Amino acid sequence: MAHPKRSAVRFLTRPALWAVIGRFFMPVSLLVVLLAADALWPHLIAALGIEPEGEAAVDAGLAVSTLIWFASGVIIHRSVVWLFWEGWFPRRTGTEAPKLLIDMTGALIAVIVSGGALAFVFGISPTGFLTTSGIVIAIVGFALRSMISDLFTGVALGVERPFNIGDWIEVGEGEVGRVVEMNWRATRLVTKEEISVVIPNSQLATLPFRNYSKPDGFWRDKFDIVLDYEVTAYQAERLLLSAVNQIPEIAAIPREPEVRIIDYTERGIKWEIRYWVPDYPSMSALRYRVQRNVLRNLHFSAIRVPKAKMELSSNRRDVDDDHSLEDIRFFRETDLLSPLHETELNELAASARHRLVLQGDPVVRQGDESGSLYIVREGLLNVTITGDHGEETLVGHLVPGTFFGEMSLLTGAPAGATVTPGIDSVMFEIKKESLEPVIRKRPELAQLMSEVLASRQMLNARRLAERGGGDGAKEKATLKQQLLGRIRGFFGISDHPQDEKIPAE
Repeated sequence: MAHPKRSAVRFLTRPALWAVIGRFFMPVSLLVVLLAADALWPHLIAALGIEPEGEAAVDAGLAVSTLIWFASGVIIHRSVVWLFWEGWFPRRTGTEAPKLLIDMTGALIAVIVSGGALAFVFGISPTGFLTTSGIVIAIVGFALRSMISDLFTGVALGVERPFNIGDWIEVGEGEVGRVVEMNWRATRLVTKEEISVVIPNSQLATLPFRNYSKPDGFWRDKFDIVLDYEVTAYQAERLLLSAVNQIPEIAAIPREPEVRIIDYTERGIKWEIRYWVPDYPSMSALRYRVQRNVLRNLHFSAIRVPKAKMELSSNRRDVDDDHSLEDIRFFRETDLLSPLHETELNELAASARHRLVLQGDPVVRQGDESGSLYIVREGLLNVTITGDHGEETLVGHLVPGTFFGEMSLLTGAPAGATVTPGIDSVMFEIKKESLEPVIRKRPELAQLMSEVLASRQMLNARRLAERGGGDGAKEKATLKQQLLGRIRGFFGISDHPQDEKIPAE
């Protein structure tokens, strides 16, 4: 058991206790001195040689008595602030007390102390004083009616607490800002552009305002986009929802994003994308990232935002030809297939399988030998790895334009991870039988593809970031040779010297 004296010493040395002592030391010391002076007043007068009934002695006595009242008021005010506003109130509500209410408490105590000093020191009745000053008070009140309205509105806002310091609010249709101060007359906001906006409290009582920080920190943002009538509802959902779900800050919020049709226009169907953002300051940056993802998804899906149509025409191009050209362009933008010539890409586009995979249905499982390359056209897929004890770990996402299964296609290696659609997705599947004739006709493609695979594997393992540039380049070259040998062996291509010679296209 701790010694009582030692515990008391530790308690007295706490910074919080010393802060309280510092707060009360001066007014308490002054009050003690004044009370002692009042008690010993006849002796002090006699010691100073002042006439007890003289004017100087009377004025000095009134001054001492008045100071006793105001020193007591200061002690009472600081006690209320310490015990109630800084103690009980934060523990009860979980927030700091508004500065306006603290000031109101001080003003009320000052009025009571002043009335007590008038009554008991000077013998003036506060009621009579207020009655005789009624006309003056009415005139002053009429002149300061706006300020008084701001004052009482500020008190009401402090009691109701529709917003706190630090909340982001929008008053009317004006600027959105963070509340940094609320005083007797006005509330001050600071916008994202670091501009200070001062709003009178009376306006806060008459204008509607939005609080973006309540009831939860997160809230819903939205924007719309027009897509052609040829884009089906399922395709639009894949394109738009995958653009939202790719952003970790949005995916972490326990509310699902959604898309809706809001209008049918001459240009096309107007879709609305609605998603949740963690707070107001991040809204603009997250909206840009979502819109950027939408633009990328439209690019890889060969979908263009329709322009205003001046007339309708019955002449239509061959849809199959259009899709074939778009497929070739899509393959050309894939790193692994970019070394292929136009005719080779055309052959692959003709033989590639266009697949729709449903949410939650794995495309490949860890350890499977699929023997296919998959290129994501639309949607979002989750990549997970199963550990030794059966636990699954999410290691990444696959978005439009990315591919997987390349090691299985080119080397026959089993899949190193499980790939599962997070939403309904569309992809191309290219099998070994489709790529084998192309590589046999042009064996140097094996070297070009091994270069892409080596770069991809080095990036995934982050070896280039962990080591120096020279060691990373040497390891990449070694990995490239290993992959090149496995590709040649898997496709049955002999190791000829001319294989290393890459002809210019």
